[in-house]
Amino acid sequence: MPISSGSAEKERKTNAMNNPQEIQEQYRQYRSSLYDEYPQAARFEQSKRRFAQILMLLCLAVHLSFLYQTGTTSGGVTGYDILRTVSAMGTEIIFLLAAMGPRRRMAPLLYLLALYRLAYPAGADQFLPEMIAALSGTDFGQEPLAAAITVCSLLYGLLILAAAMWLTLPPKNKKFAEELEQLNLKLQQFIKEHPVE
Repeated sequence: MPISSGSAEKERKTNAMNNPQEIQEQYRQYRSSLYDEYPQAARFEQSKRRFAQILMLLCLAVHLSFLYQTGTTSGGVTGYDILRTVSAMGTEIIFLLAAMGPRRRMAPLLYLLALYRLAYPAGADQFLPEMIAALSGTDFGQEPLAAAITVCSLLYGLLILAAAMWLTLPPKNKKFAEELEQLNLKLQQFIKEHPVE
């Protein structure tokens, strides 16, 4: 008994739904076609991703150097120090990922993070004026680690501020961010329409 064209089409669609590799390939092609439509938005997303990676690496460097400095100055690192460092680092990374993600309305979160990192460059232990006063009597030739941590921490805060300004102030970047939001919505719709069973 011959198979009707309707049931053959239905079977082909069912087989395609059960083939994750085929759906991934369709997704890649669809994504590529969307980025071909909006090449500047694609470059903007790539720049944003690189900026986020740099900020996360600096975040890791700053927090791990604080942990190392705590261990060397107090004679050891306690569980509390580790927990505090990991939770602070995790919170900042969540802020960075949310702000650098596809939703442009989250970008102003970076201003809050930059304000905090610039006001408290050494973490929640010291406010900037207290830290400057403490470092003014420090011989950086004798303590190069303290100087490096301070410079790295302030650089990290300034880069977060620069990222916030780059994402929110230039009108062309706002336009690219809006295009990226639209691209992301289209990609999410594609995923909903092509479930893998």
